[in-house]
Amino acid sequence: MAKINVSAVLKKLQDGLGLSTGREKTPTEVADKVLATFNTNPDPEIFTFYSLKSDSVGGAVYTTNSTKRTFLHYALISVTKDANALSVRTHLTAFTKGKAGLPILSIRYEPSTAGNHHTSLIFPHPIELEKSKLFSFENSNATGSIDAELILGLSEVEEI
Repeated sequence: MAKINVSAVLKKLQDGLGLSTGREKTPTEVADKVLATFNTNPDPEIFTFYSLKSDSVGGAVYTTNSTKRTFLHYALISVTKDANALSVRTHLTAFTKGKAGLPILSIRYEPSTAGNHHTSLIFPHPIELEKSKLFSFENSNATGSIDAELILGLSEVEEI
């Protein structure tokens, strides 16, 4: 048996195993042959990106990281319009890994009264995005006034 003498390793064992040092003994020995492992798919730290566009305005709203892998977990679009706004269309475009810019989420909203509409999409398996590519968030309307909001849930991980 090999003895563990490094306090940082012992502390990591206590934390990783959830040991209560008052009640449970921390392992201080390992078998002669130790198989090192690490988690290649850690739980991602999801961060939220927010953008607001008014009327027929659009363009790049976020650029993916150039050195890390970026994943899209969810997207939400909300549109609010006045009674004069006709043929409202709002859409999000992204570059998924290995693909050209693809529409991810879109709203076409045409009631003749003022109102709002929301749509969201949660991906059961996050979508990997191309590095150093732009998210495009665009509005179009024939007349009147609209406001569109975008919320993205993204995570980044280091290359392995």
